[in-house]
Amino acid sequence: MKKAIAFAMAMMIGTVLLSGCGATVENAADSQTTQENAAVQADSAEEAEVTDDITEIKLVLMSQGVVAGWDEVEAKINEISTREIGVKIDVDWIEIGAWAQQMNLRLAAGDEMDLIMLTPMMSFENLRSVDQLMDITDELQEYGQDILSIDSVYLPSTTVDGRIYGIPNNFVKGGLACIDMREDVLEELGLLEKAEAMNSFSELEEILLAVNENTDLTPMFVTGQNGFGLTVLGSIDASSDSFDDIKALESLGDPYSMIFADPETDEVFCYYTTDSFRKDCERAAKFYSEGLMLADGANSSEPSITLFQANTLFAHVNVSEPPKDREAMKNQYGYYLTGKELASIPVTRSKANMWGMAVPYTSSNPEEAVAFINLLFTNEEAANLMLWGIEGRDYTMIGEGKVQVNQDAAFRNMPFFTPNSLICYDSMSGIENYSEEVKAAYDNQAYSKYMSFFCDNEPVQNALTACYSAKMEYVPALLCGSTTDWESALDSFVQKLKDNGIDDVVAFYQEQLDAWIAE
Repeated sequence: MKKAIAFAMAMMIGTVLLSGCGATVENAADSQTTQENAAVQADSAEEAEVTDDITEIKLVLMSQGVVAGWDEVEAKINEISTREIGVKIDVDWIEIGAWAQQMNLRLAAGDEMDLIMLTPMMSFENLRSVDQLMDITDELQEYGQDILSIDSVYLPSTTVDGRIYGIPNNFVKGGLACIDMREDVLEELGLLEKAEAMNSFSELEEILLAVNENTDLTPMFVTGQNGFGLTVLGSIDASSDSFDDIKALESLGDPYSMIFADPETDEVFCYYTTDSFRKDCERAAKFYSEGLMLADGANSSEPSITLFQANTLFAHVNVSEPPKDREAMKNQYGYYLTGKELASIPVTRSKANMWGMAVPYTSSNPEEAVAFINLLFTNEEAANLMLWGIEGRDYTMIGEGKVQVNQDAAFRNMPFFTPNSLICYDSMSGIENYSEEVKAAYDNQAYSKYMSFFCDNEPVQNALTACYSAKMEYVPALLCGSTTDWESALDSFVQKLKDNGIDDVVAFYQEQLDAWIAE
């Protein structure tokens, strides 16, 4: 629009100059010269205006450490974005382990930022509940039409009272909860067949005991700070011994992952006060006493990928998106992993908005920010640069639409960090028709019936915050089994939840859910 205005102004200059020329033969040559000069001035005016019209926006993104070569990638992306939408980007990368702390400091200080990532460490619900995110509904209508079309299944998860406050990244989000174990270790110990056939936590315990007795590896990854226990708390109820009895949990999107609902009865509950969580804690304490858990897991926020890559970890319980790609996982973790599927996880509100982009309240350029994300949703060249970096330096093409990440890559991103990885190359896929399988998984994934439910929890916010403080005081050690007396600790935790008003919170969510269902 601004380029069109610049062009129109330039043409007006030429018209005014031309209208001032006489019509006699004697000044015809002067008139011609004046017109040519006016045309040159018009072109120069337009070029200058267009150059001045480039808007720089500030992005703050999460990295897993491989960003040394980002400047060259950024320059190539800017070539595309300035040409296509008149926007250039300036990115600050924050390491995954420092993300929450650094973002809290920046938001509190009111730092100028135009785009930030939505992450599990600082969730959409957390940021929205304290008014850190800008309403971008109108900007999406004008500058994000492709986002509205492509991302339509996930946008309800970032919508509050009909207004949109975030852009979920577009990839397969219906998960598979799996136990992933290093295949080389299983083969060495003669346990591969047993691992592939196991169907209970008792059988898993036998395998972990063998690993503990015969290797120096940590048998099982558990970090209480990130909320990942043996049962991937917040995703599944795996309190029974048999894997056949595992079922998915459906979150109601509270910012602290404490409130859930039974999709069959629509009954709201806090998972931490259930018998299922008590069984989780009992199993965790037993495993810890046997040396099967990460020793300092209660105080660690380190991701499992770091421990796998450092050759110090045997297994973790993880939720990943189908289809599971054997070669891509090896490329990511450093080893072939044998997985045992536990349960299928529907796309819940919290999972849909777990990874994405948002415009913070400090942005001065929300229109340009939305336009840039819209570009990454549709422009394959820009999207692949954002994900894989520069061909030859960071990755090698190994087939049509397939890449292999170079070991000495100067830049490497993650697919789920990328706004629309579905238009990007596949990474070293061991599945022949990987793109087709991804599309099939995307088209066939199940969605939570509560996807568009949003509870304005302000009336119980203080109680919910107090309950979360109790959660962070007790749950990390309970999940990791490292409490001296888990039963006493759990009883104290539940009592503190009740003292802090968890029953009132559950009742409030139940009232809101009932009203939403009745609409």
